[in-house]
Amino acid sequence: MSLPHASAPELLRRTAAVGAECVDLRAGRGQCWEPEFDLIAQAMPVTFVAVSDYLGGGVREALAAPELMHSIIRRGIPLRLFVEPLGDAAALCRFADDVARLRGAWGPDLRLAVETHAAAPTLEQLDAALSEHRVGAVVDTLGLVRLGARLDEARAFLLRHGLAVQVKGIELHDGDYRHVALDASPLLTRWTGALLAGATIPVTVETKAGTVAEDIRTLRRVIAERQDSLPKHVPHEVSSCVPAF
Repeated sequence: MSLPHASAPELLRRTAAVGAECVDLRAGRGQCWEPEFDLIAQAMPVTFVAVSDYLGGGVREALAAPELMHSIIRRGIPLRLFVEPLGDAAALCRFADDVARLRGAWGPDLRLAVETHAAAPTLEQLDAALSEHRVGAVVDTLGLVRLGARLDEARAFLLRHGLAVQVKGIELHDGDYRHVALDASPLLTRWTGALLAGATIPVTVETKAGTVAEDIRTLRRVIAERQDSLPKHVPHEVSSCVPAF
């Protein structure tokens, strides 16, 4: 999302220039790094490789090129998918079937993760399904906003299931969320800092706003600050992503 047209060498050069210590990647979108994935993985920790399929939606076995799938499995890199709502027994069965299908096709060493990206399923529903099927989570801050998650429940979920956290600056504009610099949504960014306090999993920044270097500096500053004054419940300024300061 941040560097969609970068080749593998260019992606590595750009990530080093902004001081990044890890990277997450999107597969299957024609992005230029994909044929040289091993070059990236040898030089930089890859937090996860993402595809656009949904667990519980009847996933394909061929989620990405076979060479890429074998490489991420060999390296122990999680494969990130989205997840369908898990509101009833039939949905849970579809989720379980998809997990079994993928592990049957690619072996038991395939690490799976889902991203909290929508208003469903709830963190409570995900908690049970992920625990039962040994699936991790990429905790996305936009998903937490859409869920209206409390800080305490979001942190508990992150510490139980999180393989990574994906951070973005967002604001609500004409009924839709758009990417902005983290500094443009300061209360949400402070809330994110409180979410991450003491966590020891990788954090990545996603942006379409062209602010990667600025966002990384902002995130490091906010993580280092204490956020004791934030309420446990998501305040309106956070849930609506309207800049508060």
